[in-house]
Amino acid sequence: MARIVLALDQGTTSSRAILFDGRGRPVAAALAGLAVGVWKSMGQLSGIAGRDRTFAPRGTRAALRGIRAGWDRAGGTARHWANPGA
Repeated sequence: MARIVLALDQGTTSSRAILFDGRGRPVAAALAGLAVGVWKSMGQLSGIAGRDRTFAPRGTRAALRGIRAGWDRAGGTARHWANPGA
Protein backbone atom coordinates (compact mmCIF):
# COMPACT_ATOMS: atom_id res chain seq x y z
CA MET A 1 0.00 0.00 0.00
CA ALA A 2 1.30 3.45 -0.89
CA ARG A 3 2.11 5.79 1.97
CA ILE A 4 -0.13 8.88 2.02
CA VAL A 5 0.34 11.79 4.44
CA LEU A 6 -2.47 14.18 5.33
CA ALA A 7 -1.35 17.74 6.11
CA LEU A 8 -3.84 19.88 8.02
CA ASP A 9 -3.75 23.65 8.28
CA GLN A 10 -6.36 24.72 10.81
CA GLY A 11 -7.02 28.35 11.54
CA THR A 12 -9.75 30.22 13.35
CA THR A 13 -11.76 30.88 10.21
CA SER A 14 -10.82 28.05 7.85
CA SER A 15 -9.19 24.65 7.58
CA ARG A 16 -7.28 23.15 4.68
CA ALA A 17 -6.15 19.60 4.04
CA ILE A 18 -3.69 18.38 1.46
CA LEU A 19 -2.69 14.79 0.76
CA PHE A 20 0.95 14.06 -0.02
CA ASP A 21 2.40 10.89 -1.50
CA GLY A 22 5.37 9.05 0.03
CA ARG A 23 7.82 11.36 -1.76
CA GLY A 24 6.21 14.53 -0.40
CA ARG A 25 4.40 15.42 -3.61
CA PRO A 26 0.91 16.89 -3.17
CA VAL A 27 -2.01 14.89 -4.56
CA ALA A 28 -5.83 15.12 -4.42
CA ALA A 29 -6.60 18.65 -3.16
CA ALA A 30 -3.52 20.00 -4.88
CA LEU A 31 -4.56 18.47 -8.18
CA ALA A 32 -8.04 19.94 -7.78
CA GLY A 33 -6.43 23.35 -7.21
CA LEU A 34 -4.35 22.83 -10.33
CA ALA A 35 -7.49 22.01 -12.32
CA VAL A 36 -9.26 25.23 -11.30
CA GLY A 37 -6.24 27.51 -11.68
CA VAL A 38 -5.13 27.97 -8.06
CA TRP A 39 -1.69 26.86 -9.27
CA LYS A 40 -0.44 27.24 -12.82
CA SER A 41 1.90 24.23 -12.87
CA MET A 42 3.07 21.19 -10.91
CA GLY A 43 6.30 23.10 -10.30
CA GLN A 44 4.42 25.62 -8.14
CA LEU A 45 3.14 22.76 -5.98
CA SER A 46 6.58 21.35 -5.22
CA GLY A 47 7.46 24.28 -2.94
CA ILE A 48 4.56 23.71 -0.54
CA ALA A 49 5.58 20.22 0.58
CA GLY A 50 7.51 20.12 3.83
CA ARG A 51 7.36 18.86 7.37
CA ASP A 52 6.28 21.27 10.08
CA ARG A 53 5.63 18.85 12.94
CA THR A 54 5.32 15.14 13.44
CA PHE A 55 2.75 13.79 15.85
CA ALA A 56 3.17 10.44 17.56
CA PRO A 57 0.31 8.56 19.23
CA ARG A 58 0.19 8.48 23.02
CA GLY A 59 -1.47 5.79 25.08
CA THR A 60 -1.37 2.06 25.51
CA ARG A 61 -1.47 -0.21 22.50
CA ALA A 62 -4.90 -1.48 23.58
CA ALA A 63 -6.28 2.06 23.85
CA LEU A 64 -4.82 2.98 20.46
CA ARG A 65 -6.32 -0.17 18.90
CA GLY A 66 -9.73 0.87 20.25
CA ILE A 67 -9.37 4.36 18.81
CA ARG A 68 -8.25 2.93 15.47
CA ALA A 69 -11.23 0.55 15.44
CA GLY A 70 -13.54 3.54 15.90
CA TRP A 71 -11.93 5.38 13.01
CA ASP A 72 -12.18 2.25 10.85
CA ARG A 73 -15.91 2.00 11.65
CA ALA A 74 -16.38 5.68 10.79
CA GLY A 75 -14.51 5.22 7.52
CA GLY A 76 -16.64 2.22 6.63
CA THR A 77 -19.79 4.17 7.40
CA ALA A 78 -18.61 7.06 5.22
CA ARG A 79 -17.73 4.69 2.36
CA HIS A 80 -21.15 3.05 2.60
CA TRP A 81 -22.89 6.44 2.72
CA ALA A 82 -21.00 7.62 -0.37
CA ASN A 83 -21.62 4.38 -2.28
CA PRO A 84 -24.54 2.52 -0.67
CA GLY A 85 -24.67 -0.22 -3.33
CA ALA A 86 -21.10 -1.39 -2.78
